[in-house]
Amino acid sequence: MSYFSVSLIISFLLVLECCLCFLQYSAILASYNTLFSVTGSIINPNITAMYLALGFPMICYQIKVNKKAPKFFQAIMLVILSTLLMLKCRTAIMGFLICAVYLFFAFNNSHVVGLRNLGKNKKRVIVSMVSVISLFSFFILYNAKIASSESRIFIWKICSFLAIEKPIFGHGLGSFVREYNLAQAFHFQNNTTTLKEEFNSSYIRTGYNDYIQNFVEVGSLGSALYIIFLFSLIWIGIKCKSKDSSFHSAFAGVLIFIIMSLFNSLQYTVTLFALLIFYASTLIFKNKEQQDKLFNFKISNLFLEFS
Repeated sequence: MSYFSVSLIISFLLVLECCLCFLQYSAILASYNTLFSVTGSIINPNITAMYLALGFPMICYQIKVNKKAPKFFQAIMLVILSTLLMLKCRTAIMGFLICAVYLFFAFNNSHVVGLRNLGKNKKRVIVSMVSVISLFSFFILYNAKIASSESRIFIWKICSFLAIEKPIFGHGLGSFVREYNLAQAFHFQNNTTTLKEEFNSSYIRTGYNDYIQNFVEVGSLGSALYIIFLFSLIWIGIKCKSKDSSFHSAFAGVLIFIIMSLFNSLQYTVTLFALLIFYASTLIFKNKEQQDKLFNFKISNLFLEFS
């Protein structure tokens, strides 16, 4: 099945998900979680939002290559953005924006050439502006849900204690929920804590950072393998000589998966990881003529076969 066909199927599923979210927002249908008015087809609105963000590169691909209905897919893009705002997932919104910026320049090479031809002073001004906008955006996203942001910082603090306990091999695959909640209870029993920490603590099922959670479960060795897998895909993307629209779409998918994994848990969600595997296999297929030259191709191929 071609990338074009798969992207059409995923686009259709994204539209269905958005329609369900709009029906829930309009109170025509009830959400699957009493704590949230909009959740999509599952009980966790964050997973629904990240699924929409991770599928967004395929919408952009259709806008680029589908000559029959480009405006239709442009409308879908706006619908997805509206749905993300309803779901209120900052990680997904960030992934959506990063994907949009990357693919805008990837699909419009003349803009890239124009930036390269600018003088040093103009480049410095642009870099400074982008840095300021990025920091300001991060500040806004952090404060949009301040309690959630502080809660994640506290979670990562407890995770650091667990990582120090068993830094090489970790506490065991799938042990995060048990080990974390025991460590959190131990922390409150044996240390002086603040009211803010007590307010932000609860029963935790994920580490809200795949890299930290991996380190807790499988230690530095397992984490290194996972990081090598992800960044070998980036390396393959950089080294690829034949970069068409499907390549850029797949590369954007891998890129935002890596970035969103810094602020939420994607690895153990089947739909999200399945999209990553599809994007990764697309990148590797695009580089099949270079497989003898790229050492990281073999590493990625092993992980894909295992997955």
